[in-house]
Amino acid sequence: DACHGELSAGAFEAVIGRGQGVRAADDAAVFKTFSKALAQRHGMVLTFMARVSHESAGHSGHLHISLVDGKGANAFYDEASHHGMSSVFTAFLGGLQRCLPELALMLLPNVNSFRRLGESGWSFDPRACFWGMDNRTVPLRVIPEGPWHTHLEVRMPGADANPYLALACVLGAGIWGVEKAEVPHDPFTDNAFRYAGEVPAEISLPRNFDEAVDRFGNSELARELFGARFVRVFTETRAAQAREFRDKVSEWELRRFLELA
Repeated sequence: DACHGELSAGAFEAVIGRGQGVRAADDAAVFKTFSKALAQRHGMVLTFMARVSHESAGHSGHLHISLVDGKGANAFYDEASHHGMSSVFTAFLGGLQRCLPELALMLLPNVNSFRRLGESGWSFDPRACFWGMDNRTVPLRVIPEGPWHTHLEVRMPGADANPYLALACVLGAGIWGVEKAEVPHDPFTDNAFRYAGEVPAEISLPRNFDEAVDRFGNSELARELFGARFVRVFTETRAAQAREFRDKVSEWELRRFLELA
C-alpha cells in the first residue's frame, strides 16, 4: 500500500495492505521474496535481517491485527467501553501478555533477531510484555481509531520473522486469551526505556536467544497451541543455530584480540 524511507541509510518501510487470515501472511511472504529478486536484478542486495549494523537502527516486521465478529463488525471495538476497547480486545491482550514470554521464539527466530531490541535499535523495551495506548516503547501498542480501525500493533517481530509463524503465534495466544477470559495488566503509560521499576515475572520476556529457545522448548502452552512435534523440531533447529553461532570466531574478536602490532 505504501513505501517510504526509514531511520537508517538504505532502509525502507513497506506497508502491506490488510488481508484476512493466511492471506496476510501470503502477501508478506510474496513481498519479501520478490522484492529481493527485484533488488538483485538491479545489482543490489536487499536484506530482511533484523539488524545489519550496531551503528544503525533495527528492522522490524510489525504485525497489525484485529478481529471481526459474525456480523462483520470490529470485535475489538466497543463504543461504551474505556478507549473503545471491547472485552474481546482486552482478553486478547491478556492472552498475549501471558503467552508471548513463552512463545517469543516464533517472533524472534534468529540470533540476529535480538540485536534490534532496545532503545539503540529503535524498537520496544525488551524486558516486559507491556501494552499501552499508542505507546511505541512497549511490544503491544493499542491503536484506538474508532469502530473501523481500532486494532493492535504487535511490535515484537523483526523483519526476519516468518510471516506464517508470526501470525500463528499472535492469533494462537490472543484467541487463547479470549477463551480463558484473561485479564491484562494495566496499560503502561510511560517511556518503557526509562522504566526503573520491577518487571512482573509473568510478563517478563526472554532477554537473549538462548533463553527464548529454552522457554519455548519447555513450554507446555506452546505444545497445547501448536503441537509437540512442531515445538520439538522448531526448538532443535533454533538450538542448532545458537550452537553454530557460539562456535564461530567473530570479526569483533579479531579486531579486539588479533595483535597486529
